[in-house]
Amino acid sequence: MSAQDRGLATRTQAVIARDAALADLDYRQGDWREQQITCPALPNHLILRFERNQGQGDVSLFSASIPRNGVGRVRVIPILRRSYSMFASAALNERTVAIFNKIRKEEDAQQKPDWLGVGLCYAALAGANPNTAMQIGGASGMLPILQIHADGGATIRIVDESLHQRLEQWALIFNNKGTLLKVVRSSFEPCSARTVPESTPLKFRVVPAAGPLVERPVPSSK
Repeated sequence: MSAQDRGLATRTQAVIARDAALADLDYRQGDWREQQITCPALPNHLILRFERNQGQGDVSLFSASIPRNGVGRVRVIPILRRSYSMFASAALNERTVAIFNKIRKEEDAQQKPDWLGVGLCYAALAGANPNTAMQIGGASGMLPILQIHADGGATIRIVDESLHQRLEQWALIFNNKGTLLKVVRSSFEPCSARTVPESTPLKFRVVPAAGPLVERPVPSSK
């Protein structure tokens, strides 16, 4: 984290603690680990993730978005409280989607959406650990997929590797203005590699080149 971002995070700690407390996440108590989420698609926002791990079945997690340019406000997204999802799944509920769309509006509205980057930012804000191009050796063996719609919208498919017992695929559906409409999650089975026996080499036969074409007059019929 840069010195500038560190200063911004320090100045907004009280606001983050207050909003986290509204979700019964006592940021002031216990050993919380803070991590910055690098999100080039949202350059005007500092994205942080806070985690308190007190052992199996007792993990609390939330993320926070802090505007760097003073446009907008600090927003907290609750994800887990002692290993239980809050307000239904953070990834699917309308509250998280609405917060994310507000963050997007605070960015440059004229900027063409970086669809893949925007999708990965949402996933990280909602608690996922998506497998990206920088993690080719990830458990899923699948990189993000971008599908552009005929009307200019997009669907982004990623695999979340944050769950230790299973993998999930997320489908994030955007309209042509970059607004997130909905998120669909489903189970995902990773591809398994297998060795294919070497086949018998193909045999080729050399065919002599044909001679030059000769134009011959065709006798006219009478």
